[in-house]
Amino acid sequence: MGGTWSFEESTYGSTTDGDGDPPPEQTWWVRLNDDFDRMKAGDPIARDNQDALLENDELGDGQLFYLPVTHTSSGGDANDFATFTLDFPSNFKVYRPADNPEVDPVWAQITSGATFTTDPQSGDPYVPSGFIFDPVEATQGPVDIQMTMSRGGSTVKDTVRVVVGNVDLDVDSDNNDGPGAPTGSATEDYLEDRLNEPGKLVAVNNGDTDGDGIPDFADGYDLSSADADDDASTGAPNFTPLTIKLPQAIDPAPAKIHFTYDASHPLSRLIPPTVSPDRRHAVSGGRLRLWTKPGNEARDGHSLESGGDFIKSGVEYRWDALTMSAPTTTLWLEAVAPSATVGDQFIQVWVDPDGDGPASFATTDVVRVTAVRFDMVTSSAPYVLMPSLEKPVSNLLGWWGDDHVGPAPVKPVLRLRTTPDIDSLLPSVPLWESSPGMQLIPDPGNRAKITIASAAVGRRFVKGSYGELGVGKTVWIDFPDVGEAGTGAAAAAYPGAAVDARFAFREKASAFGASFAGGGATGEGNAMQHAYWNALITYVHGPAASRALTTAYEHDSRVGGHVPFDSVMDLHNNEIGIQVGLAARAAVGGAPVPLANVEPGMQQALIERFHAGNMYVVDDYSLMIVRSDGTPVHK
Repeated sequence: MGGTWSFEESTYGSTTDGDGDPPPEQTWWVRLNDDFDRMKAGDPIARDNQDALLENDELGDGQLFYLPVTHTSSGGDANDFATFTLDFPSNFKVYRPADNPEVDPVWAQITSGATFTTDPQSGDPYVPSGFIFDPVEATQGPVDIQMTMSRGGSTVKDTVRVVVGNVDLDVDSDNNDGPGAPTGSATEDYLEDRLNEPGKLVAVNNGDTDGDGIPDFADGYDLSSADADDDASTGAPNFTPLTIKLPQAIDPAPAKIHFTYDASHPLSRLIPPTVSPDRRHAVSGGRLRLWTKPGNEARDGHSLESGGDFIKSGVEYRWDALTMSAPTTTLWLEAVAPSATVGDQFIQVWVDPDGDGPASFATTDVVRVTAVRFDMVTSSAPYVLMPSLEKPVSNLLGWWGDDHVGPAPVKPVLRLRTTPDIDSLLPSVPLWESSPGMQLIPDPGNRAKITIASAAVGRRFVKGSYGELGVGKTVWIDFPDVGEAGTGAAAAAYPGAAVDARFAFREKASAFGASFAGGGATGEGNAMQHAYWNALITYVHGPAASRALTTAYEHDSRVGGHVPFDSVMDLHNNEIGIQVGLAARAAVGGAPVPLANVEPGMQQALIERFHAGNMYVVDDYSLMIVRSDGTPVHK
């Protein structure tokens, strides 16, 4: 008998051509089909839909594969039947075309050892054009799929050698392990890349866990050689663990690995405050980072191939660069910017099982995550951690001589807010914690809302978290000493200064602050407004009057419900203004120089001090006080 037959060699490069079945030239690596209910035993497959079945699914990790059959035959008795036998291991479910595709256009499941016989009277003998293979069980090593053709006493064979096995990437997709490692449960596997599911909820790392004035996403990996504080870790394991496991059939020694995700390089994608346009730490692109170390260990911000601990997207690494020779390793996920929508972030891992060999990146897995930014905000105010607008308007400070207007002092009210909005996904009431010396009162009508009932002077933290999710927010709040005297007592002690401070000087300061940076309750304009206000009072009435009146203003602001760190910022900027006012008085030598003549000089002096980093502002992203050049205020 002459002729040949084969599985399609040009496609898979692993077949022989019918001369005694020599060993296959290479091994073909395929994924285990671990999609739930994707293929059930005996389910017919519509032939018209075979292309759709073989296309990758939504995440690009399809597992079914198709082996076409090509054959020719010549010689022998024209009446000889040609018999084809397909043998395959139990690791596969296999489907073939129906015997008469014109009448019954479906693909039906077959068993190993199935035979197909050509019709010798047909001008074009019918032989199955190919088979769909569904890998349903991992192999311990290479296995063979073999077709044997017999005709007229002659036999030829062809073999495809296959390894079935998945790299397994796991994360706590059902969000019930807190900050701990995933359990690898069936539920986690089912949800890890499921459409319309959030996947793992990962908190954006924009707090200040160790209270060193550096936002956590810029801390712990020596971002700045001039700042020793950012060498240290953030003090809490605030990264999310991911586990990666190689299948048994893969030898870790030669294997290579790479990841695909929306990476934000901790050095090249992090803008330090000294060069940032808004003078604060900023992320310039990407939402996620993968690390070889957790967040409570000091890290090197360079990428792994440069000797650091950060794993780039799309870069090939040797497996032993991650975990020596062990088949399982843990990596750590950090979120630095929030998702645009729930479940929009993916981390995909690819493994090349033979490294520099011919197999290429043949096995993959993917998990879905949602990066959630938790902000500590007041219940209705537009600014982060600003005075609650739920209090009566009469309680807002405005009239000198009223130490407090309204029926009772107003307490700061804080709430956890999420971006994107995942409130409906949060399973329980948050756990609230605070430093000793603070009293928090939960709101019975809003599980994410808290009132600061009292706090001793000093720097203290408030933390709201969802323990089972392992996500939440920590902020540090400074409670300064604003004295016991309100504006009524201060105005009685300095009546002339109080009139100027309340009307003319406050109007001038407000206009200058607005012209400097467009105003803003916690921003640059506010800093300049307070400083210039005190410079004006000091130049005309002296530093004692300025300190008494503006400190009393902060006292009444506290009673009116302002969050305390506003006063820390304001009192510091007030003192800058007092120094500028004193310098202006000294420059004129006590001569009665009109205020209008010295105002331009005082304004310029304040602008120079602002750009030199002498004033305080609030970084609305990381929720902490920073200097006006963006550098942290270390406590």
